[in-house]
This record gives sequence, structure tokens and C-alpha cells, in this order.
Amino acid sequence: MEIIEFIIFMIVAVFSIVMHECAHGYVALLNGDPTAKLSGRLTLNPLRHFDLTGFLLFAFCRIGYARPVPINPYNFKKRKLGIITVSLAGVTLNILLAFFAVPIIMLLRVHLLPIMSATQEAIRGYQLIEYFFQCFLSLGVSLFLFNLLPIYPLDGYNVVEAIFGCKSKIVRALRDYGKYAIIVIFILLTIASRIGLPDKFNPVYWYMGVLGGNIKTLFWNIWLPLFV
Repeated sequence: MEIIEFIIFMIVAVFSIVMHECAHGYVALLNGDPTAKLSGRLTLNPLRHFDLTGFLLFAFCRIGYARPVPINPYNFKKRKLGIITVSLAGVTLNILLAFFAVPIIMLLRVHLLPIMSATQEAIRGYQLIEYFFQCFLSLGVSLFLFNLLPIYPLDGYNVVEAIFGCKSKIVRALRDYGKYAIIVIFILLTIASRIGLPDKFNPVYWYMGVLGGNIKTLFWNIWLPLFV
């Protein structure tokens, strides 16, 4: 990856995770909890959401996280519903960003590409513009799938805990061993990218790659009739 592409990727990554955390905070506020607002976290300022480890993971593993927005579920009008909706707010925002990136890419190909195809420099400029929105598509789907994993401390775990209760044996196991599962996921991602781990031996590929690819294909198929 060239430097300019890496910078574009990191810009999109920062924006995506900031929007993810803001979505949690705003939905918490709608449910009656002002904790995120009072903590000054309902802002698009990335410094308010910065987490060094999460940032480095994005830089080296292409997936990471921001500092979680503080939430007090005891302030929710309906506690279980509040936990579920707040937990799903971030991933919903990410998948929507991915979904609406597709028609923008299609518009660029129809209207901008013919204009910018005169010279190599113009073509390279177009490629970078399209890459910007391709990052929104890929990162949106990846963040959606990653955060839905039902392992602590991801959003998927919070949904499972809200449904089954914190005393459930399954929930306790997910909480106790979740951090190890996340470490394994990042190790597999790193190995796959560095030494070329065969896809059939990489469970992360089947979840993030195959399922993620099918989601992106679905989005293309949904929007395609409007551009043919």
C-alpha cells in the first residue's frame, strides 16, 4: 500500500470509528442516559475518542477500535431495550455508511471517470477518489461484522448479555474468555496478511472475507438497477 492510500485508509478508519462511538452515545441519550453527552463524547473530534492500541491495530491489522463511549444502563427508560439498541447503534451506522458508499462509487464511475481518463495523472486522481469510498464500503462491512461477534467487550456480547442475563453460563464464558478470542482473531489477521495463511485454514477469512464479500455483493446488486 502506498503512503497516500494508507493515509486515506486511516482517515476513513478514524471517521468510521468516531461515528460508531457517537452513534452509541446519541442512542443512549434517546434512551434516557446523558452520560456520553455530559462526558463530552457526542462530538466528531477524533481526539475525544482516541485509543492508542485501537489506532495501532487499525494501522497494522486493518481493524481496531476507539475508546468506548461511557454508558450508564441504569438511566435507560427500559434497560434491556436500551442496552440492545445502544449496542446495535454503532454497527448499524457502519453498515449504513457501507451501503451508501456503493451508489457514490457508481456515480463516480458513470460521471467522473470519463472526465478524468484523459491523462495518467487524472486517472490516478480518480483512483484515489474511488479508493476513498471503497474504504467506507470495506471498513463499514468489516466493523459491522467484527463488532457483532458475541465476545466481550464487543457490541455483540452486550446484546447477548442483555437477552440472556449476566448469570448465564454462556454469557460468563464469553466474558471470561472473550479477550483471548479477540487476541486470536488479531493474530490470525496478522499471520494471514504477513505470511499468506491459506484461506481454507483461516476462520477469520470465512467470516470477514466470505460473508463480508457476500454483503458487499448484495449492496451492489441492490443499487445496480438504478444505474443500468
